[in-house]
Amino acid sequence: MISKQLRQRPDFKLNTKVYYRKHTWRVAFAQPAWRDKDKIAIQDAWYRNRQICEYLSDYESTSWKTRADAQYFVYLTDLTGYQN
Repeated sequence: MISKQLRQRPDFKLNTKVYYRKHTWRVAFAQPAWRDKDKIAIQDAWYRNRQICEYLSDYESTSWKTRADAQYFVYLTDLTGYQN
């Protein structure tokens, strides 16, 4: 299940407060700096982020939002589909 895989990642961090007025969950993923010399790490992070968006588009029925900064954030209105 996706939540079990996410929770086992070393860069998994889960916060519980309201974001963007209605998203109560934020999942943060570490990612390399865009100016980092390790181009493979940047490409891997880009691919991971794209896969997350595609998954959410296909399977998430509630509101969600993403934001890329020093970390990659996924904002969700609930985690019902992600519970074990």
